[in-house]
Amino acid sequence: YRSMRIGNTAPEIIFTPHTVRPDEVTTDRLSNVESEYTVVVFAAGWCPHCREMMPDLIAKYPTWKEQGVEVVLVSLDDSPETFSRFASDLPFISTSDLKRWASPIAQDYHVQGIPEMFLLDNTRKILLRPNSVEHMHAWVEWYLVQGNPR
Repeated sequence: YRSMRIGNTAPEIIFTPHTVRPDEVTTDRLSNVESEYTVVVFAAGWCPHCREMMPDLIAKYPTWKEQGVEVVLVSLDDSPETFSRFASDLPFISTSDLKRWASPIAQDYHVQGIPEMFLLDNTRKILLRPNSVEHMHAWVEWYLVQGNPR
């Protein structure tokens, strides 16, 4: 768990064959995502809190993207149908290995509950572990929109 503390480098994520991407995105791994910052979100279609969070995340995404923040969703769904229903309309990269809690990605990130988020810089250094979409949005507003020093 300590490996995922702020200041450490987050593990690489290789997108699975079940990845849903916006049309203009062709990358196959987290380290190739072209953005200054990336929010890695762990969620699932079977998770009520995750489904409740999605409209707010989708609403904030254009502002974040405009400020150089990309979102990558890692779904802990266990069937292609559930994952597809959950992720097909999302405006950002969504991937799942369909292994739920046995997912090596979730294990590498020491995810114990969802939704879970990590804000990374473009070298995958962990900058923040937001506890909500609003927490993440406050960071974007304070540091990126208003330009306060970090």
